[in-house]
Amino acid sequence: MAFFVNPGKDWENNLTEEDIAKLEAQGCDVSGLRNRPPVPEDDDEEELAEALEEIIEYVRTIAMLFYTHFNDDEQEIKPILH
Repeated sequence: MAFFVNPGKDWENNLTEEDIAKLEAQGCDVSGLRNRPPVPEDDDEEELAEALEEIIEYVRTIAMLFYTHFNDDEQEIKPILH
């Protein structure tokens, strides 16, 4: 399972020669589609999972930083009256 899928890029990888011919018939420049190198499939799922966990940890840290920074005024210690 891929964590990060870009559907805008994926459609180009699944084009057949027939699809490219249809695009060319419509007047589109398809030279880039025919002369492109193959897409490497070297995404390591474990590496992507670790990167996602790292991003989650950064977001948690930033959320805690914002919370403590913007809520300091509400956490003033009031004197206790007996």
